[in-house]
Amino acid sequence: MNQTPQERLDALLKSAEDFAIIQNIDISHYARFIRSMFRLSVQFSEAGQKERAYILSIRAVLCIRELPNHNGYQRLDPRVQSELKSLGKLLPKSAEFLKDDLKKKYTEEYELY
Repeated sequence: MNQTPQERLDALLKSAEDFAIIQNIDISHYARFIRSMFRLSVQFSEAGQKERAYILSIRAVLCIRELPNHNGYQRLDPRVQSELKSLGKLLPKSAEFLKDDLKKKYTEEYELY
């Protein structure tokens, strides 16, 4: 284990950023995708798979931030837009908690190494 805790967190962040919003994919697909990522991140976190939970949380946050630039965003049901905005407020906090947990774990592992 020759990576520092920060390098390991940066690698997770980089893997989370590896996606793009494609304009010709229906906006409702992305709304379902974000909901699924949120549910899975909770399940992974509860199962102790913090890395996967963190990646999904960050990916969902980035997707929510980019979604208003999608061509179909204005046609999206206002209730769905509101739900996504709520998730956009909740997910960064969740990701930050996961990041803190991972940093502690990685620091302990690094010190043992």
